Amino acid sequence: MAIWEQPELLSGTVLMPSGGDAKPEVSVGILHTGEVTMEWAMRTALVFMHFHTMKKNFIYLCSKNAPYDVSRESIARTTLDAGCKYLFFLDSDVLIPVNTIEILMEWSQQFKAPV
Repeated sequence: MAIWEQPELLSGTVLMPSGGDAKPEVSVGILHTGEVTMEWAMRTALVFMHFHTMKKNFIYLCSKNAPYDVSRESIARTTLDAGCKYLFFLDSDVLIPVNTIEILMEWSQQFKAPV
């Protein structure tokens, strides 16, 4: 049996910031391969801290050791099961500005279109 056929081994810890029993609004799916740079680790920590300042409930799901398509599908299914409105994939070789997800959410609402 391949490791990606065991989802409980692939998903990272589900982080629910304080906010009561509210469902998470955003899911951040992280696909990871190899090593990450210190810059990526710090930037990602700042992205998560920004979510706390926005008072948004979110979860993050990590997947590694599986083909990309399997990882993305596994994360998407977990996101749907959690009832999240938004899903953002962040690969471990991409740096984003701290407010990227917030801006994409605003555009989605402003233009009434999925981003």
